[in-house]
Amino acid sequence: MKNEKRKLPEGWWKKLGGKKGVANIINGSTPSTDNPEYWDGDILWATPSDLGKLNSIHIDDTKRKITKAGLDSCSTTLLPVGTVLLTSRAPVGNLAITKKPICTNQGFKSFIPKEEINSLYLYFAIKKIVPAIQKQSHGNTFTEITKELIQNFEIPLPPTLDDQIRIASELERKMAEIDKMRQAALSQKEAIAAMQGAILRDVFPYKAGDKLPEGWRWEKIGSHILDYQSGLARGDKSKLDGYPHLRMNNISKDFKLDLTLLWGIPASEVELDKYCVKQGDILFNNTNSAELVGKSCLFNLKGNDKFLFSNHLTRIRTKETLRSQYFLYWINVFWQRRHFEDNCDKWVNQAAARVEDLLFPLDIAFPPSIDDQIAIASELERKMAEIEKMRQAADNQLEAIEALPGSILRVAFDFEEEEAS
Repeated sequence: MKNEKRKLPEGWWKKLGGKKGVANIINGSTPSTDNPEYWDGDILWATPSDLGKLNSIHIDDTKRKITKAGLDSCSTTLLPVGTVLLTSRAPVGNLAITKKPICTNQGFKSFIPKEEINSLYLYFAIKKIVPAIQKQSHGNTFTEITKELIQNFEIPLPPTLDDQIRIASELERKMAEIDKMRQAALSQKEAIAAMQGAILRDVFPYKAGDKLPEGWRWEKIGSHILDYQSGLARGDKSKLDGYPHLRMNNISKDFKLDLTLLWGIPASEVELDKYCVKQGDILFNNTNSAELVGKSCLFNLKGNDKFLFSNHLTRIRTKETLRSQYFLYWINVFWQRRHFEDNCDKWVNQAAARVEDLLFPLDIAFPPSIDDQIAIASELERKMAEIEKMRQAADNQLEAIEALPGSILRVAFDFEEEEAS
């Protein structure tokens, strides 16, 4: 059954800005970054990234600060306590209330509440219409909402300050309860992720040189137990225009093949022969950020479709004495322990490594037989499947929790708008 919106008494709808609006809307600005006298002062100066990292309704600190000379040098304004900050670009829609005087860069539209307007009520009323504000934003490089557009948005406003405070206080209480639920769900996800690493380390607890159980042996990784091949560099961003081309994004963080987004490339018969992936091959990520070097998955698709792989991946093909599933789990133990992160070449925001530089210096613990490798890998697969079910349940729970604030705001603020006279 469709819920009908409640009708408000006449005169309750108010514009955000303008002469009859509920707030004075202020733009921000940035002092010249070429003048050191404008920076590292004691005046708080907010950028959208400050709000992106905020875990509170209120803001009382900023990463960067400016001097009085910096404040006077540009058109930014020192905003009073109780101002509602709204990021108007990169991204549009993050909100906070100032607990200290603060100024902002040009990525904000800031609302100084007029007399008899409660800041917390205004915060929640604006938060309710953020999706509508985002729809009105536009731009080529990045989306932005202008002052002229935003001041005409309307909110329902109880006529007395006491009513505003009562509504806002109840909403704050409910949001605090939701935040507790969110933190509990995030802690549960962290615990599940830790379980995955613990299971791998429990099966592979040995370090090079450790005494192994009877029948086990240490063996150095090399070309006698595996072949490896770097991928094809040429790529085309059009989806499936040619042969599917696997990239590092096609390896999920839980060591699975993810075909959600595929690119395609043309390839010659020679390239198909050299860069085609076969069932049982391991795809090893050899570049990107340092913490992702070594992320690996098993290619286990059946069928005759030909998949190629990019130069950001290395294809590992194990030989008869080594089962690929066993080796994959062994690799991921070292990935969990950040072995690869500590042993790759690093540049600004990038890292890279060759498989022979990362893997060949290492020893792998071999169980007594091939059957033992298969049994260990199968048991790990079963345990990982159980953890995946737990992870999915935790994700669903968190998704439901994240939807609660919007639902609560809709209940509080969904009213039938006044007809224009």
